Amino acid sequence: MDHPFPKRFVEILNSGSLRDKHKLRGTGSDAGHVGFVCPKEEHFELNALMKIVNGIRRDGYMFSKHIVVQDAGVIAVLLPKRDFGRDLVLGVGGPVSRLEERQDEIVAFIREGIARHLS
Repeated sequence: MDHPFPKRFVEILNSGSLRDKHKLRGTGSDAGHVGFVCPKEEHFELNALMKIVNGIRRDGYMFSKHIVVQDAGVIAVLLPKRDFGRDLVLGVGGPVSRLEERQDEIVAFIREGIARHLS
């Protein structure tokens, strides 16, 4: 699944600020935009974002394409919860064309490795 997140969204996810409801909703003219900390051209409607987030939850992985670097991507799966208090993912990165060709195989390998070593 291709997820067209604005580039700043990756930074917001990493900072954990999406967990703060006021960050999701924005204020004033920015209300309802997740990307209110982004340049205007990268604003993202909350309903559109939640559709993407729910798709990631349903699929159990995220495939980001061209977000940080053009023609590069990452397929990532959330790791099981651990005692150190942070959510972590295991991802495989590379050229988008190669990741697309082997997407099902990569997702299967990641899930198999998680089940074998971390469950």
